[in-house]
Amino acid sequence: MKNKIKIAFILPSLAGGGAEKVILNIITNIDKKNFEPELVVFDKSGPLISYLPKNIKIINFKKKLLKNCIFLLIKYFYSNNPKIVFSTFGYINLFLIFIRILLPKR
Repeated sequence: MKNKIKIAFILPSLAGGGAEKVILNIITNIDKKNFEPELVVFDKSGPLISYLPKNIKIINFKKKLLKNCIFLLIKYFYSNNPKIVFSTFGYINLFLIFIRILLPKR
């Protein structure tokens, strides 16, 4: 059996914005035979909770702000080793670029 590629989709919450809808649409329609999507949210709150697919693993940090999730994100990357990290938020992408040196090399 072929190994699935683990993808971490990162969101601050499930508020009703366009970025959240895009990620939920991708997660819902991604090829589950080749990919293993995980949704990482800072705070699992918002009106889009009902749109979450039941078969998707959700990691909820239960924090409101990125600054409170820094160590939780680094710990997540070390313990789960996603091959791809995907976010549609500029400030999260910028943060990930800065902490890249602290992340596993693989």
